[in-house]
Amino acid sequence: MPSDLGYEAMRHLIDEVVFIHDEDRRVVFVSPSVEQVLGYTVAEFTQLTTIEIIHPDDLPEIARIGMALREQQGGRYRSTCRVKRADGSFVWCETVGRNLLHTETAGVVNTLRDISERRELEEQLFRQAFQDELTGLPNRRAFVQTLELEAKQTLGVGIGVLIVDLDGFKAVNDRFGHHAGDDALAASADALAGALREGDLAARLGGDEFAVLCRGVRNEADLRARGEAVRAACPDMPGFAAAARAKVSFSVGAALGRSGDLPAELLRSADRALYQAKRGGRDQVAFARR
Repeated sequence: MPSDLGYEAMRHLIDEVVFIHDEDRRVVFVSPSVEQVLGYTVAEFTQLTTIEIIHPDDLPEIARIGMALREQQGGRYRSTCRVKRADGSFVWCETVGRNLLHTETAGVVNTLRDISERRELEEQLFRQAFQDELTGLPNRRAFVQTLELEAKQTLGVGIGVLIVDLDGFKAVNDRFGHHAGDDALAASADALAGALREGDLAARLGGDEFAVLCRGVRNEADLRARGEAVRAACPDMPGFAAAARAKVSFSVGAALGRSGDLPAELLRSADRALYQAKRGGRDQVAFARR
């Protein structure tokens, strides 16, 4: 156990908590900084169990780490999980520790740090990299990566791609400005997401173009039915459309995956089909002929 001098020094820890579990997994020591970091008094924290303090979704992994650590003398670990504060809220924490049960310390020594700000920044950066800011849908990068993974797992069989274009968008955008255009895109994204079957993924590729990855597609008729559901879901925007003298609708290009297809080929095929749909009069579903 820490000496009186060491304990006094730990009072000055600002963002870290040091605590020790004994062989029976009881907390036999915790630094006074626990009050600053988690809001518990020393006496309160020493009465808590892992089940009471770790978020339920994180418990299985923490339990696995703990069991593995205790089987290895001198073993070390590092984990990230959500820890309950005294006020009932959860904060993301990083914990590192070492198994010193076989030494004079006779415990597992842990150091906990609140990493909520870092976690929030990481999530923000992730959203910027993979999420379209306007619609909240996955962006092109996220869609392509998901399609590549799906194609690898299925070898191209049982998947399909829909490329969706918002007809009449340019007239609305030009007549009423970007604010109205943004509203039209956001409404389109909501309508598109609402028309999907379970397991399908919608994304915004850029501008007024969207894409849908369809999973578990049985045949061309199945993919066409999904395309028609998407086409029919185009939101009613009479105020914008009437004033701009534009017919707002969805044109859809569809491509059914084949064995050995590369994701880029599937996207190009769906894009060619979209061109056919628009050239054929818009507000329709066209299929890629390959």
